[in-house]
Amino acid sequence: MRRGPGLVLASLMACIVSFALGCMFVMFTLAHTTTSGDLWTSNAPLHMKKELSQLGSEASPARRQLLEGSFVPNPEDQPPRKREESEEEHLKWKLLEPPLVDEVQRMLESHDKWWKRKLEEQAHKWKLEREQQQLQPQQNNHDASPRATGRIPFDPNFLGRYKGEFSRAMEPISSYVTTKEKVLELQQTLQSTHPIVYFITPTAHRRTQMADLTRLGQTLLLDQYQQQQSTSGGGGLIYWVLIEDALRCTKRLRHFLKRLNIPFAHVAVRTPPNTKNKTLPPRGVEQRNYAMDLVQNRVGIAPGIVYFGDDDNVYDVRLFNELRKIKRIGVLPVGYRGGGHYERCIVNPDTGMVDSIVEKIPTRRKYPVDMAGLAYHSSLLWSSSSKNGDNRPATFSHDWSNGQQETRFLQQLVDSVQELEPLAYNCTQRLTN
Repeated sequence: MRRGPGLVLASLMACIVSFALGCMFVMFTLAHTTTSGDLWTSNAPLHMKKELSQLGSEASPARRQLLEGSFVPNPEDQPPRKREESEEEHLKWKLLEPPLVDEVQRMLESHDKWWKRKLEEQAHKWKLEREQQQLQPQQNNHDASPRATGRIPFDPNFLGRYKGEFSRAMEPISSYVTTKEKVLELQQTLQSTHPIVYFITPTAHRRTQMADLTRLGQTLLLDQYQQQQSTSGGGGLIYWVLIEDALRCTKRLRHFLKRLNIPFAHVAVRTPPNTKNKTLPPRGVEQRNYAMDLVQNRVGIAPGIVYFGDDDNVYDVRLFNELRKIKRIGVLPVGYRGGGHYERCIVNPDTGMVDSIVEKIPTRRKYPVDMAGLAYHSSLLWSSSSKNGDNRPATFSHDWSNGQQETRFLQQLVDSVQELEPLAYNCTQRLTN
């Protein structure tokens, strides 16, 4: 059967159209599947297809590209080669270059500033709490605490381990004086033949009060122990007169004095308020005058030696044996006074009498001695001093300035330095500082 030319042309056209449509489909498929790798997957070997189907989504991107046939090796993705020792040393020093060191320094400074700010905030918080405590009224209906100022007053309750213990220790208590009969009984027990030493100590409340008094009390106790253990016999007694600058005596000082087990008098005398307005007000004037009156009128044991020992000084135990040698008025060197290492008397080796008194800074004082370098016999308490002109014993006065108390006191007892008795091996050794 013969086909006509029209049928052949129609068949040819159908083939061309089918080929064109097939090419368009292939191009469309390539455009949408090349990025996802499906086309490469279809063209990949059979073992690579099997591995890719097993790994699935767990395959890494690099491994997936290799299996799909689209992986192109990158030299930078290769494992790093082993560096040589010189290169490693170079990298170590490079880490310590100034930019990195400066960065570390800035980090440390920032950390220190943070801690400093935290500590300042905490200190400020504690300061406000202490001020608030000081402003609260007292429970005993007394006046309110002093108003807060720039300087925070000392609060031992804040530093104490047990809150309130300090308040109970500072409770007021009545005065106490060891009677004359008991002191005489102690002298008979000790078989004392030396004069009794009246150790007069004014004291006031401060942070180091108990520490200073403990040191002084142990020195006095050591002398009493040596007197009891003396093989020669006839040891001397010490009578400690402790005067507080307060309205009433405090309980903690009473307990402290009782523990020492030595004769004592514990009294309180308040310094008048109008005397504290001076630039350098003399300290211990009222207390020393009251102590001398107490020794004269309430104890009254003769013979005796009166010595003014402050609680913040240091005393050698040999001092007390030197004091017991005094016949009338004795002087001895004192260390670290008057701007120098010591103040002492110059003794004439031929006569054994005092020629002059050495002081580092020259003053107009007639007798430039310290309170700790002065002692006198108690007989001067019962005999009126002719130097006063009013038939009364020598005393101290608030009218004299802070550095004139000792020289004005001696002017009531002596006329010249030759009347002073040198102690401490002719004023050559410092037994008090």
